[in-house]
Amino acid sequence: MNRMWKWLDRYMWLIPLGLPGVGILEGVGFHIFEPAAFNGMVIVLFSVLLLFHCLFGLLACILLFRKGLWLMVPVCLLVYGMTSLIYFSVLWGPLNVVLQ
Repeated sequence: MNRMWKWLDRYMWLIPLGLPGVGILEGVGFHIFEPAAFNGMVIVLFSVLLLFHCLFGLLACILLFRKGLWLMVPVCLLVYGMTSLIYFSVLWGPLNVVLQ
């Protein structure tokens, strides 16, 4: 477990790249699959991406706290939380149609 934290601390600078990276993947992917957005598999795919986005944000906050950058934790939570809400709102339209 200690070895894992050392590895994560070493590569922590990659964490901020995850926000635009996942955002671009979700945004571009959703627009590519938009005609088939009512397909349940596409909704599951984007739900899983959203879940990984949220978990990635929590990991970033934990690593910031462990590095002593605890003032950045609320900013990180705000950025990841807001983008997660945006992704969920984009996903909610097709999900709502499928559930009805």
